[in-house]
Amino acid sequence: MEKISFAYLLQTVLRYLYLVIAAVLVFSLGAFFYSKYIAVPRYSATGQLLVTNGAIVANSEEYSTSSNKKVLGSDIAASADLKPTIVRALQENALYKKLAGTLTKKSKQEGKNITYSYSQLKGNTKIQSLSEEDLYVDITFTSEDPEEAKWIVNELLALAKPYLVEKMENLSVVPTESDGAVKTYPSTLRNIIISGLLGALIALVPIILFAFFNNTIQTENDLMDNYEIPVIGNIPDFTNAKSGKGYNYNYNYNYYQRGGYGYYGRR
Repeated sequence: MEKISFAYLLQTVLRYLYLVIAAVLVFSLGAFFYSKYIAVPRYSATGQLLVTNGAIVANSEEYSTSSNKKVLGSDIAASADLKPTIVRALQENALYKKLAGTLTKKSKQEGKNITYSYSQLKGNTKIQSLSEEDLYVDITFTSEDPEEAKWIVNELLALAKPYLVEKMENLSVVPTESDGAVKTYPSTLRNIIISGLLGALIALVPIILFAFFNNTIQTENDLMDNYEIPVIGNIPDFTNAKSGKGYNYNYNYNYYQRGGYGYYGRR
């Protein structure tokens, strides 16, 4: 057919709808079993660093609300401007080499089996700031063990404070330790939804392509549009005639039929 109507396309999809449903079920079940029984869970623990310049003393041991020291807006802005530098410093290899040495030493003392290299530690760590105005920097570590993720991120926070102060004088750094890790991978529901949609798409593509490239004569209109041949009559569908079905509107043929006999035209 040179022309294809939306009604014909829809009818073709409905004709093979069982294939779409089967693909959705297969992909969704595959995602479910992968998420539940195959995928290795990952857990993330997050701690924060409150970093300010020397004009704002954020440490409660050095500054209290009873002090007459005033915090100016310019000092807050200057502290916020430090964040890109702080984030860059927290991504330096030297910090993670120190962390790897600390973890190796403490793991031996505590009987833990920590085998991370500094590059693995850095690769599993995410440093970010939620907004430009926020003075906090979030540090997240991801591991297959939730307790390990919590322990490592807290060790990193402890090392980050002296590391930053050593690099930049008059810097105030206050760490907030992580109190636990949350499961971040896999998300069973998300995987099922994405896989189901992917299965439906994979099934629909060949069905739609088949409808577009199907050049066989489907209706009387196809015959008249493509050939200058008069239509004298049509052969009824005796199978449907024996079934005793009532009048049905055939969206493909664009006419009402009963038992296969065509009644051309619109209602």
